[in-house]
Amino acid sequence: MPRDAAGELVTGTYAHTCRVTDVAPDGPWAVHLADRAGDFHLIALDFDAKTENAAAHAAEDAATVSALLETMGVDHLVCSSGPSDGRHIWFALSQPAEAADVRELAELLSSLHTSFDASPLTNPATGAVRPPGAPHAAGGRSEPIRGSLDALTQPRSGPAHIRALVTRLRQKAGDATWATRSPAGDTTTAAVPHDAQGHPYVPVSRKHLTENTAAALHTQPEPDEDHSAHAFRCLLGMARAGWRHSDAQSLTETAPGLEHYRSARNTADGRRRARRTPDDTADRLRRDWRRAVLTVAAGLTDQPARDDAPEFAAAAEAIAAHVDQLQTRADAAAGRWSQPGGPTDRRVLDALCLLALTAMTPEVDADMRRVALMAGIGRSTVALALSRLSRDGWISAAAEGRGRTAARWSTDPHGFFHSAGSQGWTQEISRPPHLPAPLSRRALLDRLTTRLETCAHDAFTLGALGHHAGNIYARLHEQPQTTSEALAENTGESTRATARALTRLEAHGLAQQNTRARTWRARAHSGRRFAAHRYQTTGRLTRRAARYEVERALWSWWCSEVEWLRKPRAEKKKLARRRPAAGQLSLDGLMTTEALAPIYPRTDDGRPDHHAARAYLTGTARNVEQEPAA
Repeated sequence: MPRDAAGELVTGTYAHTCRVTDVAPDGPWAVHLADRAGDFHLIALDFDAKTENAAAHAAEDAATVSALLETMGVDHLVCSSGPSDGRHIWFALSQPAEAADVRELAELLSSLHTSFDASPLTNPATGAVRPPGAPHAAGGRSEPIRGSLDALTQPRSGPAHIRALVTRLRQKAGDATWATRSPAGDTTTAAVPHDAQGHPYVPVSRKHLTENTAAALHTQPEPDEDHSAHAFRCLLGMARAGWRHSDAQSLTETAPGLEHYRSARNTADGRRRARRTPDDTADRLRRDWRRAVLTVAAGLTDQPARDDAPEFAAAAEAIAAHVDQLQTRADAAAGRWSQPGGPTDRRVLDALCLLALTAMTPEVDADMRRVALMAGIGRSTVALALSRLSRDGWISAAAEGRGRTAARWSTDPHGFFHSAGSQGWTQEISRPPHLPAPLSRRALLDRLTTRLETCAHDAFTLGALGHHAGNIYARLHEQPQTTSEALAENTGESTRATARALTRLEAHGLAQQNTRARTWRARAHSGRRFAAHRYQTTGRLTRRAARYEVERALWSWWCSEVEWLRKPRAEKKKLARRRPAAGQLSLDGLMTTEALAPIYPRTDDGRPDHHAARAYLTGTARNVEQEPAA
């Protein structure tokens, strides 16, 4: 970067070039990312931070991308780029990548992360970035904060990793459109990406808030208004605009429209509100933000082209009535859930109901691992629960799993829903006259999502507080100030067993009893972390999710291998050179039907080596050479 006549740096310009073996300039300097032919040897992801708020976004965006690179096995170096605290993510390529692939990578990152500067990666001729150690024009240097310089000096990534990263980012960029187009996806996990802190967000370019949302944020509800509904409308607007959980969190202490998270209604004096604890504020915001993001991503907000359409409203009413009736029948059959395996059976039934509501049909593809993660139990436990529920007539098998397609299960084993649907949604589902009107689809989605999220925690796994305690804790959130007898009736356990579970929850700060009224209420979610730590189960569900991800990828890879073996010899001969080796495999990018799967590992006698395949997926394989399969 040159200096003017007064000796001041001329920012934004690099007037001279020199060889890397020369002495480094005394001012800011940058390195080219591509060679003269336009092929990229270095990848530098630049997350700008020109203001205080932008610095937080740059750090968050960089952390999200860094986490993605780690899961894909791409060694990289994260640097703080200067006094503004922007971020640079660096990695070198063992073989040059084509400019077209790098450009697509940059465009995808730019669409997903507002702080990302795509210009260095979209201009092979002059694209340059200050490397680690280079000074900044405003002071300071580019300082490594995570990773190793080996990512630049001893590159192990190649063009296959760039293509895999592009494939993965395409999936993330398409999640919002896909979720609106087809709500049959898993809105609890798959429909939206998550930031580095685990909070979901809608993957759209960050925009200014609409006038209505901005006005709602700056307007405090009247004392007699519903503060929670007003705050949720604000969160919906923020989620639609591509804002993150950290944005909402920074506004909870100041925005008048988010008063619901700072204080609670005072039952003694309706015009005065009681201050919430920081844990209560954080827990309520976390749950409502997740619900707002999933609502936007699943297309459940006010969209005249969809929600107001008569056929959509009729179908939503029909599936809601069906699920509500099934839930009412399950609540009435308390004895069924007191049997061995009953608590997990009820969780699986709730998960299937949630999938049915999301898919707008009683028949859903239910991958056992997917249901297991939703319910906070193991896949083998889910298989047993599905068998018991089917045997007892709660569900029925609609289609067997085949290849990558999961088995299909129906929450309507007797066909009542289809009978009503065949008449154009005009037939009212019979309901005893003494029962209340069915809940709406949106209310049921909120209830079942919150119930499963509350009980699916490390603290409520086997060896800790257990599944029954988790079910009780979730019901305490649904029914505050309830009695132990009512909880026993809802969860299916005896009064004595329920009392024991409540005592354990109280001992861990998760429940509190009103001794005068003999009622119970739930306490803050933070107690679950302490309980899991005490029973040494912290991270159990996270490790299970990682293991299931590997198992899914391994199965998908094997299915791709079977498809490859069935191809005609002439087609295999034409595609063989494009087929990457197993060592270039990434867990995320190459396990899609569009990509050509890597060569499946083989033993010395040519048999499939599933252990080696798993080792490649988990990154534990070392120095294994692969030969193309015939």
